[in-house]
Amino acid sequence: MAVLTLVCQSNEGTAQVIVLGSVDQAIEYAIDHNPSLEAYKLKAEVTEINYRSQRNSRFPTISYSFTGQHTGDLAVTPLPGELFGQPGETVNAEFGQPYSFNSGISIQTNTLDWQNRLQTKLAKNEIAVIEAEIEEYKQQLAQQVSLYYYSALIAKRAIQLSDSNTTISNEIVRLTELKYNQGIEDQYSLNQTKIQANSSTISSLSNQAFYDECIHQLKILLGLRYVSELELSEQLDYNWNDEIDYSQLRIDNRLVTLSNQIQSSELNLKLQKSSFLPSISLTRYHGKQLNRDDFDFGFISDDWNDYSYVSVGISIPIFSGFTRNNNVKIANRELSLARLNYQTELQNRESSDMLLISDFNLSVETLNQSYETFKLAHENQEIAYSRYENGLLNLDQYLLAVDDRIGAENAYLNDLSSVYTHYSTIISRTIEQ
Repeated sequence: MAVLTLVCQSNEGTAQVIVLGSVDQAIEYAIDHNPSLEAYKLKAEVTEINYRSQRNSRFPTISYSFTGQHTGDLAVTPLPGELFGQPGETVNAEFGQPYSFNSGISIQTNTLDWQNRLQTKLAKNEIAVIEAEIEEYKQQLAQQVSLYYYSALIAKRAIQLSDSNTTISNEIVRLTELKYNQGIEDQYSLNQTKIQANSSTISSLSNQAFYDECIHQLKILLGLRYVSELELSEQLDYNWNDEIDYSQLRIDNRLVTLSNQIQSSELNLKLQKSSFLPSISLTRYHGKQLNRDDFDFGFISDDWNDYSYVSVGISIPIFSGFTRNNNVKIANRELSLARLNYQTELQNRESSDMLLISDFNLSVETLNQSYETFKLAHENQEIAYSRYENGLLNLDQYLLAVDDRIGAENAYLNDLSSVYTHYSTIISRTIEQ
């Protein structure tokens, strides 16, 4: 069943009306429109781009360069004087020209770079971390949407009961006023009925305020504007008979997030250790070179000579002021902390899940009992009203029946809220978002 969306035009502008027929529709709508979830998705896109950028660093770097150099003092090379007609002497000769120009393309490749490889793996794992965080937030979102959805329906039920009570209370005031005018009841009794009627009205207003708050919170979770109208068309089942087993719960997505964070910490530790390893780079240059005795140069091809070379660079870390040692120690502590967080959450989750199912099933049993008590108390109030109307009961006896009904009604609504509070958490752990 799809979500019903209406657009109403009025003098105040266009208002969107969203009609939800089930909690599944509410969760689905929230997943599609929740603004915080959209922020998570954008963060995931940034993480994906960062991974692609890091992965592309494995490709060679190609660049063009043009350089000019003036050598003020050329290198001196001692040569035998016989070469210059000066036997028995040594002549210091200068070779080369003071002005040189180079133009060419260089290609550099990191042949062996452990840090770069591990940074790429770490960037890839960050994608898994953010995806797990998205699923974790979806689980939290489903729980919050379910909670406010059912709270709104319970508040609607409470409003209906309060309105019914207000109607009955007003009728009792009318009946007591009649008996007061006949001299059967006194002013004290009349005041008691009016106090009871005011209490019913206050209860109705309080329930309406709670309903409005639930709808407001739902709008925020669903990504709706404040002026939008939100209607819940589902008729809530106020009587439970089903039990839920522990095996029906899916794994808590929080554990998946923590597990991926352990992998990130492990990769980070390897990354910090790799700073002690050597790296090898390969550079190939191919271009042209021009040598002149003056700065005057041209681009005539015959003046330029081929110039190319291949170089291998090996970098071996020796000392960096204990920074690398400290970074390894920090990474070790972070890994230990990540593992501790996972184990703690796993242990707590196992016990809390068992308690959740136990509390839910017990609350269902309690709800069924309180519902029966509420029906009996409501029936007794109707009987007491009839007897009071016919003069078989006095007002105090009737008000005692009203108090019993109010107590039973509050207990029933509280138990109903308790059931759906537990059920909202169960929904987030049993459905696949």
